[in-house]
Amino acid sequence: MRRNLRFQDSGRADGKYIGRLFPGFLELLCLMAALASFPVTAAPFMVEASGSASFLFSAGGKAEARQEAFQKAMAAARREAAKKIGGLTPYQEMVMDPAGAQVSIQAAEVIGETINGNTLTVRIRAAVELDTEVCNSPTARYRKKLTAVAMPLLNPRQVVVGDVQGYDRGIPSELLRKLATTGRFLTRDESVQRLYPDPRDAPNLTVLGVNNQAALISLGERTQAQYVLSGVVQDIGYSEAVLRQPGYDSLDSSYPLKVLGQFVNLGTRPRSRRIEVEFFVHDAHTGRLITRHRYAKEASGEVVFNESIPFGSRRFYESDFGKAFEQIFDLETTALTRDLQCLPFVMRVLQINGKALSLDAGTDTGIHVGDRLTAYRNEEAARPFGVDGTTFAFGKTPTPLQVTKVFSNYAVAESETPLTLGFGELLQVW
Repeated sequence: MRRNLRFQDSGRADGKYIGRLFPGFLELLCLMAALASFPVTAAPFMVEASGSASFLFSAGGKAEARQEAFQKAMAAARREAAKKIGGLTPYQEMVMDPAGAQVSIQAAEVIGETINGNTLTVRIRAAVELDTEVCNSPTARYRKKLTAVAMPLLNPRQVVVGDVQGYDRGIPSELLRKLATTGRFLTRDESVQRLYPDPRDAPNLTVLGVNNQAALISLGERTQAQYVLSGVVQDIGYSEAVLRQPGYDSLDSSYPLKVLGQFVNLGTRPRSRRIEVEFFVHDAHTGRLITRHRYAKEASGEVVFNESIPFGSRRFYESDFGKAFEQIFDLETTALTRDLQCLPFVMRVLQINGKALSLDAGTDTGIHVGDRLTAYRNEEAARPFGVDGTTFAFGKTPTPLQVTKVFSNYAVAESETPLTLGFGELLQVW
């Protein structure tokens, strides 16, 4: 006995039979192909699961038992999908609950129904989307506060006359624009500030006795950021194979031969250019390096310009060189969203009144009345523990909080017991 169905699922076991909306499993595969055209965190995959219900004492008889069994099969499919979470870091495994992972069934087909005595069992095959980036914590959906600084070139001589201008400020500005569109970040552009006196030292903040960690922490306090985004452009040189062609300066293999910004031999203009850029994210409160990503891409086509154009301009993105940079920005946006989402949300204590405390997280962060949070005090005396090579020292005893009021620039949360916190103290919150 087979029933075919299609429905939308919000992550709860409340899907219902809604009739014969497509004739077979072939259409289910077509639906999956259509779903693949939309941007999702993880591609749908197939899961089979069963659910059973008794109709012995059911007023609705087999029809009601069938619906109950179907709902149980749906829940079993989501549990099976949650088990497929893999490739997580120890830190993510610590803060994520696979059983509570957000999964949704995009389409399903009843592939079997059996009756054994008074028990009816339904078996389904479902196309499941699993979002491994969602943590089992209210703060996972809060918008992280992120500030970006200048991203200098390792070799500034690679910027020539009649080329793209403003890499050091244009790259962070454009990346912040991408991050802001995700709805996961509150961004601030501080690209006028340099974090590394010498780009070769990045991402180290202490070099030859000079400590820039204090400058980073000061920047975080001034901009009220949780994280500081920096980076270095490792390479934007023309491809070596192109530069060996006739018409280029043999004394300098880095650049085409040019006179007043114009190429001498227009018939051999470069058609390929390498892009290599590395991004770093530091904790704005401690100066610790949180994550880093490095991208290398070969841009082919229009990579040379006869005029100076601003980085991030319309003309820039119309070129193949600009399109390659945009692809890198898309990759980094996805990577940062994944890496930072499951980290704790850091809140600063603004006021203490018995069991109530005011925190510097307003409506723009996505905090809501009724959110139940677990806060850890950042105590120096707390026993530190290490995760992925990073040392943390949260308070030993977690403090349960419930958000009771939310305003534009702060929120009020209450604890079951009086709190002994100080003004300006930081809390790590999940």
